[in-house]
Amino acid sequence: MILAFFRSQSTQLLIKSITTVSFISTLCGVAAYLVNKSFWAAFCLGTAVQFIAGYVVSVITANDYKSAVVKAELDKLEKLSTIVNCAYCSTPNVVTFLPDEVPSIVCDKCQNVSSVKLHFTVARTTTSVDTMTTTLKEPQKNHNIQY
Repeated sequence: MILAFFRSQSTQLLIKSITTVSFISTLCGVAAYLVNKSFWAAFCLGTAVQFIAGYVVSVITANDYKSAVVKAELDKLEKLSTIVNCAYCSTPNVVTFLPDEVPSIVCDKCQNVSSVKLHFTVARTTTSVDTMTTTLKEPQKNHNIQY
């Protein structure tokens, strides 16, 4: 059970992250110790700066990812949207068709609820018939017309 815990990907990633932060903080501490003999202050400051920078980067990337997902979902919904007229006042309204919901609209103008009925029809796909293209020639003018 303990071996399975340490072999999991999230635990290995956590150990790698802590090791990296500790190593960089130790380097900061050693550099500060060589300059002015204050290892622990620089170590703690380096650790704090790394955690704050990591938090800021994670928030920015999470927001970018979230906005990309929202945009992708809105693009999908836009393909499923259409404009229909209200059954009561004939005002155009936008309706989005979702597979798990019965489509209905609340009119923006009269606030009445209208149901939207979907009707799908299957048709054969036809191919064009090969036709010969001909070019029309100018009729020849016959100047030797006798009456």
